[in-house]
Amino acid sequence: MKYILFVLSLACSSIAVAQKENDLLGKQFYRADKKAAVCFYKGENGYEARTIWLMYPLDKKTGKPRTDKYNPDISKRSTPLIGLSVMYNLKYQNNSWIGEAYHPAHGLTAQVELSLTKDGNLKVTGRKWGITKSEIWEKVEKNLQ
Repeated sequence: MKYILFVLSLACSSIAVAQKENDLLGKQFYRADKKAAVCFYKGENGYEARTIWLMYPLDKKTGKPRTDKYNPDISKRSTPLIGLSVMYNLKYQNNSWIGEAYHPAHGLTAQVELSLTKDGNLKVTGRKWGITKSEIWEKVEKNLQ
């Protein structure tokens, strides 16, 4: 009897973390620092995440919407941060999404791996120059759009 209960508990716990390719669609998450939020969409080459909310949406100096001022491509530096694609080419592989992430505060692109946690938050793991960093992005409970 104990064996059956153990097997059932394992089955139930694996079901709770099983993910499907479209699990990110329409979901919104706050970045770990809570200064921005993104929403996931179906893009041209897989899924993508766009910035939908900023704690400080206006530039302190100009009073205008903040832009991608650190982009290495000078022609893109006037692009507003709201609506900016910060994760793209996300493809579903082995219970996670693999793609690229852009960090507008530094103008850098890195490899990214995403997976949903048991409580519905998002584990974000970035890799660049042999350095790996992971953080948890909290699911937005109230729609920000």
